[in-house]
Amino acid sequence: MAPQFVRPLKLVTLAATLWILYLVPWPGLTWIDPAKPALVAVAFAVLSSRLGVGSWPLTIVFSLTFFVHGVAEMYVHSFDPGNGMAGAPPGTRAGMLYLGALLFSPVSLWAPVMFGSLTYALALRLRSNNRWRGA
Repeated sequence: MAPQFVRPLKLVTLAATLWILYLVPWPGLTWIDPAKPALVAVAFAVLSSRLGVGSWPLTIVFSLTFFVHGVAEMYVHSFDPGNGMAGAPPGTRAGMLYLGALLFSPVSLWAPVMFGSLTYALALRLRSNNRWRGA
């Protein structure tokens, strides 16, 4: 395999694997479900750094995908027949989606970006410290 395809292949495989793990139900306590975006962002930061394919922009973009997924999921579910917004006018639907995105942004936006970025910074710091020790 050509060397120029190795990094993108690793990134796509890592991101796809973590997204599949994110989308399957996790057994356990009820607090795990809201923490899943942050936990998966931390896993991406650690694994991408460990595989040598990570970067700041990739870590932040991967963390932002949880917010985009959450907004898209809210939009799609707003058309469900059992949903109260199914027959709402477009202006009302847009306002409710904005409010939902605002309310869930600490879970789907800020936590993954913050924890993913901090973990990536820590992983870079630890990796650079290991170079000084000769490990």
